[in-house]
Amino acid sequence: MEVKIQENIKGKTILGNSVQIKSILFELIGNSTKALYKPDSKIKIFASYENDGLITLSIKDNGSGISDDLKNKLFKEVVESKNGSGIGLYLINRIIHQMGGDLKLESSEKGTTITLLFNEN
Repeated sequence: MEVKIQENIKGKTILGNSVQIKSILFELIGNSTKALYKPDSKIKIFASYENDGLITLSIKDNGSGISDDLKNKLFKEVVESKNGSGIGLYLINRIIHQMGGDLKLESSEKGTTITLLFNEN
């Protein structure tokens, strides 16, 4: 696992419940580990702050990716899969939106990146 935190993010805050945010990060990291099957498997975590006041937290893996059909459903409904109940991303999306944030999912056969986006508070 690789973790990169931009220096300029120190002291920045987001509006939200810290316990929920920690739980969300653990869930997303757990999801990534389920997708890793290769000896060179990696999970990368990035935290950054952009000049426009946007704080991003990204979890990226080099697993098998998520099909387009499944991607379109994940945030709208509970979708069961061979790796779990499917309730995780659905609930994460709802919680992030309640905090005023957004969630972005990018996936291909080379892996998946989930990014949490928050405005600085």
